[in-house]
Amino acid sequence: MEPVVLIQRSVVRLHPEPDPLRLISGSDRARWERLRRPCDRHDFLAARLLARDAVAQICGPEPAADFVQRCDSCAGPHGRPVVTNHDVSVSWAHAHGFSAAAACRGDRLGVDIDLLDPDLLVPDVGVTGRAFVRAEALVKAGAFDLDVVLELARHGELGWPGDRRDVYGLVVEDVPTGFDGVIAAVAWRRPTVGS
Repeated sequence: MEPVVLIQRSVVRLHPEPDPLRLISGSDRARWERLRRPCDRHDFLAARLLARDAVAQICGPEPAADFVQRCDSCAGPHGRPVVTNHDVSVSWAHAHGFSAAAACRGDRLGVDIDLLDPDLLVPDVGVTGRAFVRAEALVKAGAFDLDVVLELARHGELGWPGDRRDVYGLVVEDVPTGFDGVIAAVAWRRPTVGS
């Protein structure tokens, strides 16, 4: 099963919710309160709400998805989001007023979104915008750490033509965003037969 990927302007996703803070966990609320800029708060909330929406498209709306974040290195309350009440993986990302979320059956998933030209080099990184969001999606899916993936990208490993490829045991796909100057990618591992 391919992932459900949702992309939206953050304020648009928040608009219909009378009290979006009631929809996030206490630990997420504490992180939200530490954010100072309203745009960062909007992006943070919208990404989590889109993740709930994506899970609902796979599992149904009830019960609504609950998330915890768990660091793969230190087990702290940050890092990769985990759905506690459904057998799906999720990932989210946000950038400058845009949010993305993805959900799928399977154990590894990563999504990234950014405001970049897909064909120009990202300053101080040395890879194109397209390769950069592909790299970030791979990192979030657990393929490698960012330094390793960016080094692979600098050697052309993530610069293939077309919008989809199987790479490093994962499917990596460019995601149309519908917004000029906004690019996104998703990476996931297909579930094995019987899972």
